[in-house]
Amino acid sequence: MENFVLRGARYLPLFLALCLLCGCGRESNTVFLLDTFVTIDSDCNTEELTEVISEVSEAAEEYYDKPFSETDRLSDMFKKGEELRAAYGDEIDFRIGALTRLWNISKETPVLPSPEQIQAALADRSYADPGAIAKGYALDCAYRTLVKTKSKRSIISAESSILLYGEKPGGEPFKTAIKSPFIPGEFVGYIETGAAFISTSGNSERFIEIDGKRYGHIFDAKTGYPVETDLASVTVIVPAKTPDGGIMSDFLSTLIFMRGTEGLKEFEANPDFTFLAIDKNGDIYGNQSVCSI
Repeated sequence: MENFVLRGARYLPLFLALCLLCGCGRESNTVFLLDTFVTIDSDCNTEELTEVISEVSEAAEEYYDKPFSETDRLSDMFKKGEELRAAYGDEIDFRIGALTRLWNISKETPVLPSPEQIQAALADRSYADPGAIAKGYALDCAYRTLVKTKSKRSIISAESSILLYGEKPGGEPFKTAIKSPFIPGEFVGYIETGAAFISTSGNSERFIEIDGKRYGHIFDAKTGYPVETDLASVTVIVPAKTPDGGIMSDFLSTLIFMRGTEGLKEFEANPDFTFLAIDKNGDIYGNQSVCSI
């Protein structure tokens, strides 16, 4: 597993833009897919990559409208998600679609659901919520396309999940900014990696506030309420050569975030991925080699 370096935040607003737009590819395209803006910067045909990600996005959206029994377009994704649950932990539940619809974190005038509504939604197991794995899975599909088209350098950013593919000129590492979970538009530093999948989870951007209390978009499938955790954000880095590394990074960033600082020890010795966790006090945790300057 490659080590990474977390460096200071000076000039950081430029780093991600430079990484995406300078020297990484010849074509760039930004589209709204997977409920976010996806930027594709590649030395191969961006239209083909857009189509691959669009297919996953459309299928994921279908699961918000139809029950499991009426569609199986992402059966492979959910199968791999269940394998990750078996390997790392089952706190993430893919059958809480009724619950996430009930809360509808993105609505403009939020209303706190009643305990009775929450229990009824938890009992309804017919709808899916692919939010913890869809972006990562889409990046895995894009990765296979890049291999097929023999890309040398590509970057695909779906905001909270990124694929860094190939090598930069001169063998320099990729630099990716890590957003501050406390101050919008600012960064805590950047990480230097080789080709990798990188996913970040937290509640700093998607949440609602009711009576002065913030409710995030990541849910506890046992209580029906947003998870209570002492972590502010978790970033997971998986080497790009890892089979299904995209869905793995997406899933693990959410799982580790849910478990909080007490759950970090379980992952510290794992050689297959690197994590960077920031708690609500701003303290930084990580496995592998982490350097904060």
